Amino acid sequence: IKDQITFTVARRRWAELNVQGEGRADAPAEGDLIYFPTTESLFQVMFVEDESVFYQTGGLQVYDLLCEMFFYSDQSLNTGIEVIDAIERAQSYSIDFTMDTGSGNYTVGEQVYQGASLAAATVKGEVSSWNATDKLLNLINMTGNFSGTVNIVGDSSSASYSISSFDAQTSAADTAASADNAEIEAAADAIIDFTEGNPFGSL
Repeated sequence: IKDQITFTVARRRWAELNVQGEGRADAPAEGDLIYFPTTESLFQVMFVEDESVFYQTGGLQVYDLLCEMFFYSDQSLNTGIEVIDAIERAQSYSIDFTMDTGSGNYTVGEQVYQGASLAAATVKGEVSSWNATDKLLNLINMTGNFSGTVNIVGDSSSASYSISSFDAQTSAADTAASADNAEIEAAADAIIDFTEGNPFGSL
């Protein structure tokens, strides 16, 4: 059972928002996200009811938006609205880096990289948080594999620090003694055969 809610939005109010994109200024669409401050939650529009049986003052004045609770799964949220963008920083997959020697202060939201420049770098990330006292850097939206021997450089802040340690997250079995998902997957590969001639597998 998913949490559902129906929002009623005046057509005039939607036009005032001036949503960018082809045809977007005319009406909301399925897949849009709505932030509800009362519950501090995001809801996804599942259906837009734009044909009501009642025509007030000779026309349709509102949209009824049938929405379901949106469950964040590592999407990029760059709205410029702090309370919404903070959802990405709080729930996105991230890695903590304990930094060593260096200078400057990273800024939240900036791009960081390893290499000669951001444009040429194959290893990048986005700063989720930076604790200057403990020299703890938290990164999200990472591409490539960070090296422990190369400085992490901030694109806009020009901060640059060497790495003392970080959790590479190479294997769940390496980070938790009770983790057995890797073992289960290896065992399943030996007994399940998902071939075209045997789509349901066999024991």
